[in-house]
Amino acid sequence: MKWNADLYDQKHAFVFKYGEDVLEFLDVKPGERILDLGCGTGHLTKQIQDKGAIVKGTDYSPEMIAQAKQLYPDVDFAVENAADFYTDEKYDCRILERGPALGT
Repeated sequence: MKWNADLYDQKHAFVFKYGEDVLEFLDVKPGERILDLGCGTGHLTKQIQDKGAIVKGTDYSPEMIAQAKQLYPDVDFAVENAADFYTDEKYDCRILERGPALGT
């Protein structure tokens, strides 16, 4: 499935607004390392970074990651499929909010 990042932000803003509950639940502390799998256009990822975390956002859609990088150039984003993503990096928390992040 190919995602339209502009249309996603225009028509599905409610999706990342649900992430505000996730942000409250996480109770992010400065310096924590957090991996956001399926970050879409990066809004929640940026909010996590603004709380002081070291965050990386991934999504399987190159269009979504391109939009995220354009919106938030100071955040670390990468195109990755959560279904087969592997890293040796250590994280305090990993977030997978929605199934589409699996790229299936």
